[in-house]
Order: sequence, then structure tokens, then C-alpha cells
Amino acid sequence: MAGFFDGVAADRGPLWRRCDNMERDDTVKQRSQVRLALLGLMAVAAVSAANAEPYPSGMIRIIVPSAAGTPPSIMARLVANALSESEGWRVIVEDKPGAIGAIGLAEVLKQPADGYTIAAIALPTSAAPALLPNMSFRLDTDFAPVIKLASAVTGPARLPALPDVPTVAEAGFPDLIIQDWFGLLVKSGTPNEIVVRLNAAVNKALAKPQLRDAITRMAAEPAGGTPAEFGQFLNAQIAHWGKVVKESGIKMQP
Repeated sequence: MAGFFDGVAADRGPLWRRCDNMERDDTVKQRSQVRLALLGLMAVAAVSAANAEPYPSGMIRIIVPSAAGTPPSIMARLVANALSESEGWRVIVEDKPGAIGAIGLAEVLKQPADGYTIAAIALPTSAAPALLPNMSFRLDTDFAPVIKLASAVTGPARLPALPDVPTVAEAGFPDLIIQDWFGLLVKSGTPNEIVVRLNAAVNKALAKPQLRDAITRMAAEPAGGTPAEFGQFLNAQIAHWGKVVKESGIKMQP
């Protein structure tokens, strides 16, 4: 019997050879699938490594939706210089005025949500949604708050640095309480860790005497705080000025 089976094994016919070929084909397919899987893992690892690059690794743009030389533009440049000095970041400021800030804000929304393009806004921007109801974006949902930079002397209380300068209420206009302010926004969808990093860096800069003194000379007071706090403040401002515009019947002139 042993000799019989030895002979069969030694002289396998076409069926056996087809089986052998099928086994070899299956092995080749399995190896190809393994190679593809490994290549996929390597690609994912490469993307993850790129995404894990510390922020910021390149130049940051601060877009000011108002003209050069205005308080928002000056404030943005003070903050940009402070971040360059304290963090070693490369920060530039670009003024893009027009349409109550809509032109500059639209420029920010054209860029990726990666924290490398920041909007520096002020009080008038919060009135834009009411004055420009046909804007192609929403200030409260298309942007993410970063930090409130400063508030100005037109608020309800005197600034500690300017104790002899009366507020507008003390000057005879008790119903005209306008707290001018400045803040930073990024495009909605920016990773939270980048927003937190920006917030921490600006808070750190705002604590330094050099920047605080520069802001005080603008008749303003350094603010700071968390993104959530600025977000709540901004939403309240949008609602407030929306109500003012509606009740007063203010219209933008064509």
C-alpha cells in the first residue's frame, strides 16, 4: 500500500497541479493584501506625524477688518509683537477694511481652519450681522472665539490707569453706555488644542508689563480670559446691537 500511495504522490495528474497553482495564487494574494495593509498603515502614520507637528510651525497672519492706523490695527500689532517676543512666533498683521469688517472676515474664512489665520475684531464687527443681514457667513457660528484683548474707556466704570477720565455716563450721557472692546477669532473647526494654545499665549502676553502699558496708553484696559468667556461676551454683543439696529431703524447707506 505504501508503494501505491508513493506512486500516486510521485505522479500527480492535472487536478493535483491545478490545486497546487490555486494554493500558490492564494498565497500571492494574501501577501499582496498584507503589503497593501502595511502601506496603508505607513501612510496613516506619516499623516499622523505631520499633524502632530507642534503649533505653530509656520507664519501666523492676523487679519484686521479695518484700516491701518485704527485702534484695532494698532492693538493687533501690539499683540503680534508681544507674541513674537514672548513665544518666538512669526506673526504678521494685514489690514483688510470694508463693509464693517465683512471683507476681512471673509478672507479668514477662505483659509484652512488651522489657527494660522486669525481675525482681530472690535465692537463695530458685532453690529455687522444686523447692519448687513445678507452677509454670506455668521459671526457666531462660522468663527470660534479665542480671547478678549481689551476694553476701552467708554465703558460704565473708569479705568484704574486713567482715574481722572470720566466715563460717558459721568460726562452727562447716562444712557449711552458703550464698552468698546477688541478680541481674536479663528475659523470654526480649528482644533481645540490650537485655540487653547493661542489663548494661553495671548493671556501670557497680556500679563507682561510692556504690553499692559501699551494698551493703557490707548485708553484701554487689558482683558484676557478664556475662549468660552469671550464667546459668551461676543454673543451678547451681537444680540445687543441687533436689538439696537432693529429698534432704531438704522440702515446701511448704499
